[in-house]
Order: sequence, then structure tokens, then C-alpha cells
Amino acid sequence: MTNPAQPALSICTPTYNRSGLLAELLDRIGEEVPGALANRIEIVISDNASSDDTPAVVERYRKHLPNLTVVRHAENLGFDRNMLAAVASASGRYCWLMGDDDLPLPGSIARVLAVLDEYPDLCGMTIDRVGRSFDLKRELPEDPLGHVPETILLEGADEVFQRIAYYLGFISAQVVHRDTWMEVVRSCPVDEFCNAYVHIYMIGAMLQRRSPWLVLRERLVIWRADNDSALSQGYYRRTEIDVVGYEQIARGLFGTDSATYKVMRDMMATGPLRYGVTKARLAKAWGPDARKTRKLALKYYARSPKFWLVAAPFVFAPAGIDPLLRLGQRIVHRRRARRLGLIS
Repeated sequence: MTNPAQPALSICTPTYNRSGLLAELLDRIGEEVPGALANRIEIVISDNASSDDTPAVVERYRKHLPNLTVVRHAENLGFDRNMLAAVASASGRYCWLMGDDDLPLPGSIARVLAVLDEYPDLCGMTIDRVGRSFDLKRELPEDPLGHVPETILLEGADEVFQRIAYYLGFISAQVVHRDTWMEVVRSCPVDEFCNAYVHIYMIGAMLQRRSPWLVLRERLVIWRADNDSALSQGYYRRTEIDVVGYEQIARGLFGTDSATYKVMRDMMATGPLRYGVTKARLAKAWGPDARKTRKLALKYYARSPKFWLVAAPFVFAPAGIDPLLRLGQRIVHRRRARRLGLIS
């Protein structure tokens, strides 16, 4: 039985030195949860020892957001442990993991609550997003869930990860059943998977205990682009985080002989690896990283036929191909924008 005093949904946000963006998020939540709806919502901010004015910012919102819980750590725990701390500090039946630089779209919190009421026994759900430029003025020509044509219930970790493993990396699209999450924390080697994607491991381990998982093909959250803090370490390091992190999770959850491991391997080789290489080439930052990236790709994807068919031409092509890549990128973006109705 559900506890009527328990919030139905906790919006859990790990944050670090992004007080301006966090204020935008809290403003939006405040607009979305007036009156009776506020009693069903809890907001949890887990501050990773920010050195900016984040403490003062969140204090300003206590009067307007009575169900606001703020946890401030004495030292920086890293993103993964801060994410875990946010959920651990929540009390809602479900937790909506929300990045401090993303925003729920108008009406989306009420919609998520309605879906949870309609499907009360979910392990969790993934929602669709709208990509926008950093200033939010320009919608991006992206459709990351385009291969999932409609809202669908998926059963078990294998089916979920074979369909949407890469998109699980976008934290603000994930809603999780908190009790199952905390069961995983208590019983699994979670610390071993603090690799910038601990929430993906958590979702996989949850799905090995509870089903189903809903993929909701409704665009309810804004992904703010051009704000990837990992890029401060360079394009190679950004790609390495994806390649190594996802492989570790796939191996830990499913084992290297499983069909799901191989599907995830192919998915990462033809998606994030190719994307990272293309971005580095277009940014004219490929030269210093080429050798390291090729070595990384061969280590993890040499046994993937799809790598050789789809990604290898980008990884091993000479520098002279870069102008063609720029032209191809413009053509692809234009076609996608037209298909999404962003241009005529």
C-alpha cells in the first residue's frame, strides 16, 4: 500500500558550482507545482561542496518551495556519489533524476505524476527530450529516441538495455522507483561503477530485480547543449569516459558473452565513439587525439563488425576528409531539422 503522506515524486538534483542554472531550474519547478500538486512533490538538492553562491541561492527558495530538501557536503564527492546522495536523501516513491542545467517543460511534472498514477508498479521510466542551445533559444535537430516510435513497456534489463542503453546516460530523462534503487545500493558493489554513469548501472541492477520499464515518447524535459563539463578535459577524455564507462557497466551487469553486451558494444561503437571522433575533427582538435583514440577503439571494438562498417571510416580516415565531414554534417542536420519541422 502507498503511504498518503509520502510524496509521489522527488525531483533529485546533484549540483556543483552552477548556481545560476540551478536557480532557473528551481524557478521552473516553482511554476509547475502550485497548490495541491505541491503536496505530491519533493525537491532534493545535493550540493557537492560548491564554492560559488549555491548555498545562498537555495536558501532563497525555501519560502517558495516548502518541500525543498537541501544536502550540502563538506567536500566534493564526485558526480556519481552526489547523485547517489540525492536519491538517498529523498522520500518520494519515485525519483526524477534531474540535471542542474536541464529544465522540465511546462506541464511535464503533472504529466509524469499522471503516468505514475496510471502505471503504479513501474521499475521506472525514460522520457523523451527537447534539445536546445545553451541559451535555450534554438531547438536542435535531434531525435535520440527516434528508433522507439511510440510509448512502450519493456520487460527486464536485457530488453531495456538493448533498446535504449545509450539514452539512459541522459540523467534528466530517468524516473526511478526509489525503494528498488536503495535495495541495489545496499546489496550491490555500486562504488565500483562510479565512472560518471553510476545511474545507468543502478537502473540495470534495478531491472534485474523489478519490471517493467516505460519508455514515454513524450518530450517533457529540455536538454541544454554546449554545457558538457567533461569536455574541459578534451575530446579524447570525453570519448574515453563513454567508451570505458559503458563497457564496464555492460560487463558488470550482463557479462562479456551475453547478447546484451554485444548489442551495447555495437551501439557505443557506432554512436558515441563515432560522434566523439566527428566532433573532434570538426573542432579541428583531432590531430593530438587521433593515435590515442584509434588505440582505444581497437581495444574495445575490434570484435564489432558494426564498428568496422560504420565507425572505422571516421576513426582511421586521413585529415583530408575533414572538409567532407563538415559538409556531411550540415546536410544531415538540415535533413533532420526539416523532418522535425524546425525548418521548411
